[in-house]
Amino acid sequence: MCDPSTAVYAASQAVGAIAGGAQASAQNKYNKAVAAQNEVIIRENLNTNLKLLGQQSIQERQAAASQLEGIRRRARNAEGTALASAGASGVSGRSLSFLADTYDQALQESATNASISLRNSENQRRAQTSGLIANAKSGLISNTPQKIQGPGFVDLLQIGLNVGSFALEQDSKDNP
Repeated sequence: MCDPSTAVYAASQAVGAIAGGAQASAQNKYNKAVAAQNEVIIRENLNTNLKLLGQQSIQERQAAASQLEGIRRRARNAEGTALASAGASGVSGRSLSFLADTYDQALQESATNASISLRNSENQRRAQTSGLIANAKSGLISNTPQKIQGPGFVDLLQIGLNVGSFALEQDSKDNP
């Protein structure tokens, strides 16, 4: 027959093990919920930032197109004014051709500069996109919930040994 104090000690050890398992399970459930919420936030932030980069690209292209159209318009107006002025003063032939070529060249240079600027901006946005994706991946990896282990075989074995040790100690006190 088991000594009552040994039975109480064994029961308290068993309750402790069960409570440890329940606590580990609850903590794991909480960790998973927090990780799921963090994952949603990480993905939403990535999507928002990628959309902003896309909008920035569209706005830059629209601004460049508007700028080029303005340059074209001013060049046509200036060319028309110059041609009219040259015609009124009797200038013709090569001088007019040179003037028209100069305006065309200036327009082409502006278009080339705008194209280079847009290409550089796109390259920068690609690099930013890669950085955003890498940060999101890193966030998702570091967001992996840690699993808390409840009492395992070794813990249960130790509880059994503790109870056995306690029983021997009680027995030696009772039987000197």
